Amino acid sequence: SDGTITGFEWRFGSTVLTTASATFNNLPVGNNVITLEVTDDDGATDTDTLTVTVTAAPVPNVPPTANAGADQTVVEGSAVSVDGSASVDSDGSISSYQWRDANNAPLAGTAVATFNTLPVGDNTITLEVTDDDGATATDTLTVTVTAAPVPNAPPTANAGADQTAEESTPVNVDGSASVDSDGTITGFEWRFGSTVLTTSSATFNNLPVGDNVITLEVTDDDGATATDTLTVTVTAAPAPNAPPTANAGADQTAEEGTPVNVDGSASVDSDGTISSFEWRNGTTVLANTAVATFNTLPVGDNTITLEVTDDEGATATDTLIVTITAAPVPNAPPTANAGADQTVVEGNAVNVDGSASTDSDGTILTYQWRRADDTVLANGVTAVLTDLPVGTNEILLVVRDDDGEPNTDSLLVTVTAMTTTPPPQG
Repeated sequence: SDGTITGFEWRFGSTVLTTASATFNNLPVGNNVITLEVTDDDGATDTDTLTVTVTAAPVPNVPPTANAGADQTVVEGSAVSVDGSASVDSDGSISSYQWRDANNAPLAGTAVATFNTLPVGDNTITLEVTDDDGATATDTLTVTVTAAPVPNAPPTANAGADQTAEESTPVNVDGSASVDSDGTITGFEWRFGSTVLTTSSATFNNLPVGDNVITLEVTDDDGATATDTLTVTVTAAPAPNAPPTANAGADQTAEEGTPVNVDGSASVDSDGTISSFEWRNGTTVLANTAVATFNTLPVGDNTITLEVTDDEGATATDTLIVTITAAPVPNAPPTANAGADQTVVEGNAVNVDGSASTDSDGTILTYQWRRADDTVLANGVTAVLTDLPVGTNEILLVVRDDDGEPNTDSLLVTVTAMTTTPPPQG
């Protein structure tokens, strides 16, 4: 107050600083007493102290860790929920969340958010988190948005056309004409009463007589179903067919080369009609008509079979025996032999002999001797001719064989006039 300060001395431990203003570095943590001693221009001194409290330096801030969650796939039009609450700050707390799209446009500012307008395709969503020290971190997820599927079109069931079947006949049904315009048929179910069959084609046995409605239900690969029905009309089974009766007619005998007529028209079918005829000799088919003629049957006994078929396909057979006899050999005519010419004297008898006549394929039955004018002179193999007139007489021998065929030969008998006087009598 009555002069000037001429010296300053700051002391802290072994550190002495001699300027009015000074800087102490690296003071230890805690309360540090620093002493200031000043000297005036008269050498007087005075001291004062101040306490510097040094606090521990803070740990450097660790930035947060952002966690946007796993990638997602959703169908077009579906809401997308994102959750960043798994983000953490190891040395503090998350103070804010910011979701942005690929163009960095903000979407939401909450840890958990829902987006409704993401376009079809791969969308990169970024989450930025900020901690209580202002540090930030980011993480991304990809939200793949697929185009919304076209609504499923149900299948079309096709059970096939109505049917008519006879009682006890298996009925086959086929649903393979069923279609699914936007997929495939994955299941078939045929139903009749308590019977259920699960194949595209099925067989129903023993359907009752009458109209039977069978239902087909088909299922497509999206689980949609459709049904169709068909009606199977079952008629009563007819009475069993009675086979026909074949009638080939009576046995016959014919000469070789003679046509043989057969007639199967007496064959009958008690519950229908005869639809076909077949005549056979062994395995050889001779004719296919009810009435037929055969011209070439061999000599001997021929077993001819008639097979008839009725209008239901049933058959029956009958046989007849056609005995073919050999045709006779044509008859050879006999050969007449009247003998040699003769000459006799008037009044003498003439002996004629036809025994040299022959028949190569039989016998001669009759001999007749005649004049040239057909006057019969005698009958027999031999004969005695008398009263022949003088002159040349032609004598005919006519023979007939055992087939009645004739032949003729002649001889000349010359009768000479008696030229000598007969001897006296007595």
